[in-house]
Parts: sequence; C-alpha cells; structure tokens
Amino acid sequence: MKGSLVILLFFALGVGCGHFHLLSANIDFSQASYAVLCALITCVGFSVGTDRETLRRFRSLSPSLALLPFCSILGTLAGSLCAWLLMGIHPLADWLAVGSDMGYYSLSSALIGEYKDAMLGSVAL
Repeated sequence: MKGSLVILLFFALGVGCGHFHLLSANIDFSQASYAVLCALITCVGFSVGTDRETLRRFRSLSPSLALLPFCSILGTLAGSLCAWLLMGIHPLADWLAVGSDMGYYSLSSALIGEYKDAMLGSVAL
C-alpha cells in the first residue's frame, strides 16, 4: 500500500509540474520515459540472467506452454474487437492498441502516448 501511495504521489507531482510549467518546455518527455522503461527492462533481464534457478526453470518448461501467451493475445484482441463493435467511438486501431498492452501498462502507455496521443496513452495506463 505504501509503495502505491509513493507512486501516486510522484504521478501527482509530475502532473503539477506539467500543469504549472515548472520544467523546461524543451524536454522531450516521451523519449525520456522510453529510455527509463528500457533501463527498467534491462534491470529485469540482469535479474533473470544472474539467477541460475530461474534460468533452470525456464529451460524445464514444456514447449506447449508457448501456446498460452499466443492464446492470451488472440483472446485480448478478440475482446478489443468486440468492445469496438459495441461502442465504436474511436478507430479500431486505437481499441486494439489499448487492449493489447498485455500487463505492461507503463511501457504500452508510454509507447501509445508517444505514437498516437497522450489521451489514449492515459487510457492504456
């Protein structure tokens, strides 16, 4: 709970700084957030790479488990398509982008915000 409040506080601090223009307008925040997210993913890779037990467990998994992410992706995209058919407010590509974030909310919201628009990136978050 404490960790979530700290994250929420930093988010509110960022919103306040952006609203009151407390930082330079020359900073490209979409590039900065992408670089930070890449660094975080690299740290996860370091963590997995140095833990021999995790690597051993990955090697011992059944190859048929590779179908699980594939089926999850198909189901999520099908659900996004159904939501688009029911509501249809935005283009289908937007629904598929937001629906396909697959648990990587911070990464997908940064990418969607960078390539599409900030409002859609907020929805993906």
